[in-house]
Amino acid sequence: MPRPPRAELRAPRPVGQRGSRTNFGTVPQDPFAERYNLASFYEEHTIMAQASNTRIKVGIVGGTGYTGVELLRLLSQHPNVELTAITSRKEDGLPVANMYPNLRGRVNLAFSAPEKATLTDCDVVN
Repeated sequence: MPRPPRAELRAPRPVGQRGSRTNFGTVPQDPFAERYNLASFYEEHTIMAQASNTRIKVGIVGGTGYTGVELLRLLSQHPNVELTAITSRKEDGLPVANMYPNLRGRVNLAFSAPEKATLTDCDVVN
């Protein structure tokens, strides 16, 4: 008996559902964000931050780990963020640009031990 075509084996998915092959680029709505109206919250606070021209001082603890490096990469590009401290016990004193050449010119900090870092000057520490 011949095998049915592949399209008939699969049940059709609703349009816009994750994994849909017909509707690229659409993202399903997050029910949590809709319930608490987070989209307007983020939009409102982003506009306020841009209008005030204040930069948030951020310190990253554990800057050589996967999460620390990703935070460093993302926050170094953000216009309202000023990176003020980055810590690493093993790389104490090493400039960030020496360890991560892709951040050269964007991050002019050196790693410091958590005990020595001036994290009290930061608005946010992660």
